[in-house]
Amino acid sequence: MKHAGLMLALAAACALGGYGCSDERDALPKTIRPIGLRYDQFPDLAFPAGWRPLEGENHVAVAIAGGAARRLDLALQAPPARTDLEPGDAMARMVVAILPDSGWVRQGDGKAQDTEQTWKRADETLLVTAERIGGVAVIRWQLVP
Repeated sequence: MKHAGLMLALAAACALGGYGCSDERDALPKTIRPIGLRYDQFPDLAFPAGWRPLEGENHVAVAIAGGAARRLDLALQAPPARTDLEPGDAMARMVVAILPDSGWVRQGDGKAQDTEQTWKRADETLLVTAERIGGVAVIRWQLVP
């Protein structure tokens, strides 16, 4: 009974203002902003400017605890104006030419144009692949445990 006055006041506020007291699904926003893409939390991975997440796939790029734990599963597609870019060329220009500057070391032998590559830095392993989807080059980045 001690809190009955507070409960009555809350009920009255809900009835009068209708703020925050409804559990109707119609009150929810129709679109949800993607909060799992935090490119800024990956300064050691220079994602190509103008490239955007591949539609129809789930993407995540987040880091917690000051970068101590990072999760990356991201596929970026080249801008429509770059239909001439082949996957191997994209790999050489957007991956091989950039990752070593941030301390990433390519694993195994191969060429810069290889469309499947593994990179290591400290205790992280990065798998990078390139392919053509819908007429444009797509590069996939995945940090593996």
